[in-house]
Parts: sequence; structure tokens; C-alpha cells
Amino acid sequence: MSTSNVPAPTNVPGTVTATFVTDVVRVLTLPARISAYVVAHEKLLLAGLAALVLWYGIGKVEAVIKAHDQHNLAVAQATLAATTAHNAVLDAQAQRDTAAATAATQVAAQANLRLAQSNNALAAALAKQQAADKTLPPPALAQRIETLAGAPAGSVTPGPGGYTVTQDGAVQIAVALESVPTLIAQLKNTQDMARNTQTALDTRTKEATDLHSEVAGLKTQITQADTVCTDRLKVQHDKDVATGNKKAIFAAIIGFVFHAALHGGL
Repeated sequence: MSTSNVPAPTNVPGTVTATFVTDVVRVLTLPARISAYVVAHEKLLLAGLAALVLWYGIGKVEAVIKAHDQHNLAVAQATLAATTAHNAVLDAQAQRDTAAATAATQVAAQANLRLAQSNNALAAALAKQQAADKTLPPPALAQRIETLAGAPAGSVTPGPGGYTVTQDGAVQIAVALESVPTLIAQLKNTQDMARNTQTALDTRTKEATDLHSEVAGLKTQITQADTVCTDRLKVQHDKDVATGNKKAIFAAIIGFVFHAALHGGL
């Protein structure tokens, strides 16, 4: 019978001892082998360590820049929000002032129209009365003079030769006195018109002031919006730069390691 295919025993005392000795030697020589590896790949390890330090340093700098830009963006956004709210208040006030000014202008226009119509009626009545005074008979004219002048009844009487004043003089006195009450009424109406106009002007002036404030606020809002836009672009730029730097460093490390692996170390 052949015995060439019988497996050799694995628990032979000599084999176990040899394996144990080999393991002990590998453990004892591990520090030396690590040291030799470090010495052989010193430049590679230093380059990797430098790359990691550079990666960390750039990350910290980018984090500081990013935090600064984000803080500026937050401040700009808060300022813009406050300005927008303030402008909304001004806009509401301007709308109320515009409505009040429109109403006041309409009221003043209607009042002035009534006053103008009253002045026209007074002027027409004056012209009619003056024309009538020129044709009054002497007794009626004397009576009219008394009425206009507030004189006692019978203080002006026509005589055979005329009046206590001449006919022409009596006519001129009557014509002149007719103008007095009309002119007084017209003056009062004109004063009322002036007051109404001034009220409308005051309202319009306030409206214009509010509109100017609103325009100034809108200009400030536009400037702040531009600042927010600029800060947003800076934040996005910081993100893009950070991503690009990390990709570049990572690519450099990978390239360096592959180069070292292909050429057996540096």
C-alpha cells in the first residue's frame, strides 16, 4: 500500500515552536520595521502631514471669513427688514395724507366755487341797483340816500331847486354807497377763499414732506438691498473658494501619493 498521499501532521512539536518563534520575532521587530518604514518614507509622510496641516489651517481661515461675511449678511438683512417696515409705515402715512389732501382740496374747491358764485351774484345785484339809482325820482332817490347812509328819515329832501345836495352829487353819493356793502361782502368771501386755499396748501405741504421722507427711505432701502446682495455674493464666493481649495488640496494629496506609489517613494 502506498503512503505518499497521507497528509503530514500539523501539531508536531517542532513546527509549533518554529511558528511561535517567528511570531515573537515579528512582534519584537515591529518597532524597528515601523521606524525603517518611517525613515524610508519620511518625505512622503511629512508631505502628507503638511498637507493635512495646510488643509486644517485653510479650513480655519475660511471658517473665520465665512462667519464674518455671514454676520455682515445677517446685520444687513436685519437693517433692511427694519428699513422696509419703516418705509411701510411711511407709505401708509403718505397714503392717508394723500387721501386727506384730496378730500380737503375738493372741499376747498367746492367752497370757493360757492363763494365765487356769491361774488358774481353780488356784483350783478350792485350793477342793477346802481342802474336803478340813476333813474330814481327825487323823493325816492333822497330816500335811498337816507337808507344807504343810515340817515334819519326825512334828512334828505328834494326842494324846488333840488336837494340839500345837488342832483349829481346825490347820484354819485348813492352810486358810491352802493359799493360799500358789496365790497365788504366780497372781501369777506375773498378772505374765506384765502383761508381755504391755505388749508389745502398746508395739507399738500405735509403730503409732500411725507413723500420726500418716503423717497429718502426707499433710497436707503435700495442701498441696503445692494449691500445684502453683495454680502450674499461674498458668502457664496466663500463657499465656492472653500470647496475649490479643498478639492485642490485633495487632488494634490492623491496625486502625490500615487506618484510616490508608482516610483517607490520619494
